[in-house]
Amino acid sequence: MKNILVNYIGDIAIGFSTPCESSDEETLENVFDQFNHGSGNEHPLLLKHKTRSLSVNDTVRVDDKWYQCMSIGWEQVSNEYVDELEQAVVNHPSFKEHGPWFALHDVMWVKRKGKSI
Repeated sequence: MKNILVNYIGDIAIGFSTPCESSDEETLENVFDQFNHGSGNEHPLLLKHKTRSLSVNDTVRVDDKWYQCMSIGWEQVSNEYVDELEQAVVNHPSFKEHGPWFALHDVMWVKRKGKSI
């Protein structure tokens, strides 16, 4: 059994358990498929919460390990990183005006330019 938390930074976190013996990498690929509209394999919780598809920069916790969705694949990140990212998004000026997805995009743009968030 694996405990999964799909974390849309600054927005909603959707948790569930899944009976799987897969590696974390395989589990993450399954979660990505299940949390994307149009995959044909949408998770009932994605539909219930009426949220957007899982995307680059969103985070997923598999048991006690955090991963961030990258352009290709996943990168393991720390609890502190996820907390820092959450705070940066919620405190970003575009959060209230445009929403968490836009704020996350802006925060990650600055971060990838080598500046602290």
